[in-house]
Amino acid sequence: MKKNNIDIVLTPTFRQICMGGSFLYMSAYMSLPVLFLLLKQDAWKLCGAFVIGMLMSGPFNAYLGDTYRRKHVFIAGLLGMLVAIGGYLYAENLLHYVILAWLHGACLGMASAAGVTVSIDITVSGKRTRGNELYALMNRIGVLVGIMIGFAIYLKYGWTSLICVDIAFGLIGLLEVFFVYVPFRAPMGVRLINLDRFLLLRALLPAFNVLILAVACGMVVYCWENPLPRYVCILLAVLSLFFVMPLVKMFVKLSHHCQRGTGNTTFHLAADMGLCVGMAWAVSMENALDKAYTLGGCLLLALLCMALVSYPYFKRKRVR
Repeated sequence: MKKNNIDIVLTPTFRQICMGGSFLYMSAYMSLPVLFLLLKQDAWKLCGAFVIGMLMSGPFNAYLGDTYRRKHVFIAGLLGMLVAIGGYLYAENLLHYVILAWLHGACLGMASAAGVTVSIDITVSGKRTRGNELYALMNRIGVLVGIMIGFAIYLKYGWTSLICVDIAFGLIGLLEVFFVYVPFRAPMGVRLINLDRFLLLRALLPAFNVLILAVACGMVVYCWENPLPRYVCILLAVLSLFFVMPLVKMFVKLSHHCQRGTGNTTFHLAADMGLCVGMAWAVSMENALDKAYTLGGCLLLALLCMALVSYPYFKRKRVR
């Protein structure tokens, strides 16, 4: 039998799931910002459908991960997301785009939660916090790289080429996860609908803080050269990655025993919702100064909220 539980984090299997998660997020965000830009008048509707999809799939995360092999849930979610992305090429009206955006969000949420669970399953107990941090960082790097590659391909080769490359990146992620060895886990018999692997209620305040910070990150996507210089946008995007690991640790330390996956999923859900809202908000603004002021306001609010509210709350409520 192949063994994963050796006393290091970066086992070959863990590296595979990290790459799979990174390619999942590259694929998820490669076409989405461009789609918002192409349909800027309806960006809020697409954003709403995407977020609703993530929220609607969340209550089923635990049941799916308990009933089926978790890496298969990841693969099914990723495949569903690629179907939605490919469908953008054939959409003929707004309703089609809204339905596809809903499927895009729902499948991303399902695959993301399954990926978090698999990354925990294959990591030795004493190294899981470090594993959570590295897995989350790889996912967020995937978001950043995906957005940059997406715009570069779209500007040079067009929408159809972008979708084809997007699907190719997703298939690479699928192959990475397909060969991940996951130890057997006996089913626990969870209910069909519950908050496990979805929302950690005691971490909702820090989740709101992450959402505000992610809104600012989403707005940066459309501030490239107008109103902010290119190097400032790149700097802000890179700096945001330094917040990922400390924030993930905060969510882990707020979770009780067997809630680690729920805490991690809550972090990713808040980050993805904030990114989507930030992109829709920025692309709908015509005035460049409005974007700059709103971006600055969100960053200031996020930092103040962290210093004055979220961190003191964390110090009082942490259980690890």
